Amino acid sequence: MGPDTPQMTGKNTGGAAGAPTDDPLERVIHAFLKRAVWWSAAFVVASLAGLRAYTSLLSGTASVEVVPVVFGVTYLLLYAGLVFLVPVLVIAAGLLKGVAWVGGSRMQTVASETPTQPGKKE
Repeated sequence: MGPDTPQMTGKNTGGAAGAPTDDPLERVIHAFLKRAVWWSAAFVVASLAGLRAYTSLLSGTASVEVVPVVFGVTYLLLYAGLVFLVPVLVIAAGLLKGVAWVGGSRMQTVASETPTQPGKKE
């Protein structure tokens, strides 16, 4: 391996699928999607654990014990996050990816149109 290989430079070139690159915009997109997945996974775990049964506190039929109230509030917060936060994160990541794609193609076009010697007048 030469000194310019990604392993030697310490730079993440995004070779692995889903890995963020050195581009800050790509890192933000990756972070948005990662948070959406984690939020969704937490909701699935709460659902499989049966926390939905403790949401009866909304109708006033629940007991006033602390544990069922905590379970119910936890499930409601995870549900609200799944309904309101996850779609926003996914849509924002998609829009940022579109901006990066359009911006990247524009930068390539501008770079190809600039003269090779900017100080020299023709």
